[in-house]
Amino acid sequence: MKKLFILLAVTIVFTQFGFTQTQKKDKTEQENKIIFAYFSGYRCPPCMQFRLEYLDDFKNTYKEKYKGRVELVEYMTDTPIGLDVNSAEYKAAKIIAEKNDKLLAELSLYHKLKFIGSIPTIVIGETIVKDETIEKVEAAIDKAIKNNEITKLDFKPLSGKKEDYKNIIEAARAGDYEAVKSFLTAGANVNEQEVVDGKRLNYTPLIVASFSGDKKLVELLLSYHADIDAQTTWGATALTEAAFMGRQEIVELLLSKDADIHAGRNVIVAAAIGTDRPMIQFLKRHGGDVNEQLEDGTTPLIYIVSQRDDGKNGASTKIAVKIADILISEGADVNATDKDGKSVLSYAKSQAMRDFLISKSAK
Repeated sequence: MKKLFILLAVTIVFTQFGFTQTQKKDKTEQENKIIFAYFSGYRCPPCMQFRLEYLDDFKNTYKEKYKGRVELVEYMTDTPIGLDVNSAEYKAAKIIAEKNDKLLAELSLYHKLKFIGSIPTIVIGETIVKDETIEKVEAAIDKAIKNNEITKLDFKPLSGKKEDYKNIIEAARAGDYEAVKSFLTAGANVNEQEVVDGKRLNYTPLIVASFSGDKKLVELLLSYHADIDAQTTWGATALTEAAFMGRQEIVELLLSKDADIHAGRNVIVAAAIGTDRPMIQFLKRHGGDVNEQLEDGTTPLIYIVSQRDDGKNGASTKIAVKIADILISEGADVNATDKDGKSVLSYAKSQAMRDFLISKSAK
């Protein structure tokens, strides 16, 4: 009887061990690939900084670090800088950018994000990361792996119904042409200005449509007499937003409709922040001035040196030096002064910026 009991116990132990191993095997087979979806732009300054500070290194190490569980997928919502707008390469890239922009809009609506279609946006498993610090990104990856989460990237298409949006600006941000048209047909203000959480931002439907490069939507809004030179609270116009994102077709359209190239935030500064030299060259041919005096008495180059370099000799400084180099190569005066006589060089915060400006004969 004792031998029978021992045999039975051993059988149970082995059976349980085998069952546990099977469970572990099944669980391994069912592990989801964690998609690290990164919605970004070639001209987006926070995107550039995140790439330099983290993403470039991450690409070289993540597959080994996470043992194949994580897959980085980048969704660029603008076209690469420097492509000829008449080239096949540009047209193919534009189709991809428009597709990615639409996916981001659908994702934004699904997750009820405050600003539809804004970049950068990161989705990892069930987590949306908007403040893209390294710590938050890696915490989201660890959480997704632990909980075996799925990164949802399949959403219902834009509805075309104005009832699905708070207002015409939200519909324009989503790029929902039919919904915007319905708003306008129903008498919505084509120049409605955006207020978020009680804070006046003053984005208009035309400004957000120009940012995303939706030509058909821009044309619709202009046909309803949208104010072409309307400004946000910080001076962004439809033209400066289109220039910033490299939307040459939209810039051409707006200029053909008499958009004021000197209205609001300086359009050369907008293009420079996006590191888009071809756009700066295009704007110069249409009246843009790389040495134009800004409202605060500075110049585009002084603005970049004073505002875009954090003085830490890191990613921010590298980007600022690159922008300054583009402006100087396009004729910006390296020895320009502000209204108080303060020079470009005196605004430099980092040693790298000072060294660069001196190498360009700044005094």
